[in-house]
Amino acid sequence: MPGDKLAGYWGDYACDLPVHTLETMFDFISKNQDTLKTDFITWTGDSSGHNIWDNTDEEITNDTLLITDLLKSNIKDLGIDVFPIQGNHDTWPVNVQDFSAPNSNYGINHYKEAWTDTDWLSAEEATEF
Repeated sequence: MPGDKLAGYWGDYACDLPVHTLETMFDFISKNQDTLKTDFITWTGDSSGHNIWDNTDEEITNDTLLITDLLKSNIKDLGIDVFPIQGNHDTWPVNVQDFSAPNSNYGINHYKEAWTDTDWLSAEEATEF
């Protein structure tokens, strides 16, 4: 019956994670770095909503950039390295990346710029990406 299985405040396995859950996790890492001693974060993508056929390039890209900004603002002074990559749901259409010409992929161009600004990608890595 519709509505019988709703995600709780923190989310649910069967739905996308609410932004406040990510914010709380990053805040926890920031406030507890002395005991956690986190060296690095591997971010494997799939950051956009999984209503994959209703998304747009801009929506998908903005979701990844939002998480980029959350990470930057919460761990910037903690000495934690971030290793990001986009997932198969972080391009539009889903699972498709346009490499028909240099810099032709909308999302990747934006991720590359944002991740280079954070030093998550070196200039050489950004060029390759």
